[in-house]
Amino acid sequence: MKNSGTRKAMQTPTWRSICAMLCLLLLLPALFPVKAAAETVPAKVVRVGSFEDTFNYVNEKGIRKGYGYELLQTLSGYTGW
Repeated sequence: MKNSGTRKAMQTPTWRSICAMLCLLLLLPALFPVKAAAETVPAKVVRVGSFEDTFNYVNEKGIRKGYGYELLQTLSGYTGW
């Protein structure tokens, strides 16, 4: 019985040190953030071709209008193109 008390006393600092090391490892990324790889990639140019039809046209002032044009503008907003 005497040895089991000594064994418990020796295990407590060991478990505390293990828990402290695990906490430090979990907090390490918060202390030293790393930039994501997606931030370093240059922006890609996406070109889209379309037909001149009733859903996509240019008015008298040279401004593009129509359902097709607005759809492409909306998609570019969602995707970041």
